[in-house]
Amino acid sequence: MKKILFIVILLLLVSALSLIAFFRSEPVQFNKVTYKKEFSIPIPDYLTHSNNLDSSAIIQYHSLEKNIFVLVYQHPITADTLNSYFKQLTSKLTAAIDRGTLLKYYPEKINGNQALIGNIRGSVNETIIYYRIALIQTGSSFYEIIWGADENIRSSYDDDMNKTIRGFRIINSKPS
Repeated sequence: MKKILFIVILLLLVSALSLIAFFRSEPVQFNKVTYKKEFSIPIPDYLTHSNNLDSSAIIQYHSLEKNIFVLVYQHPITADTLNSYFKQLTSKLTAAIDRGTLLKYYPEKINGNQALIGNIRGSVNETIIYYRIALIQTGSSFYEIIWGADENIRSSYDDDMNKTIRGFRIINSKPS
């Protein structure tokens, strides 16, 4: 009985948040977050910095009330190509969540860097979660950006996801 009550309350909360997110009228403000003078990325001001989402992420922001998050990881470039590394990452993520499925992915250039962007849907604790993943190849690193959002509200944040991903910029290029 408690489980059913919890699920009903959770669904009502998600529905209310969906309506609020859908009808937001103010334009979203973005803050430029810089990591060690290596790169910058625009993060919506409704997200709060965190250190406890994933200890291997170099940037972590989330909103508990909106049930969304952004994580950024840095991986050294090895012998893997952008495409093979992207497939490895998405395979690991889809395997780690219930009914994880890579919906689509496509190549893109982000501020002069080759990138692959993909969308994954799956279930975490019986909540359907949508992930937008970007893997960006720079001179010495792959940068992985993951946006996660409850599937019920994610369409309200598509533009913010795209603006964050497309706003990624390398600051200093290290000579090879």
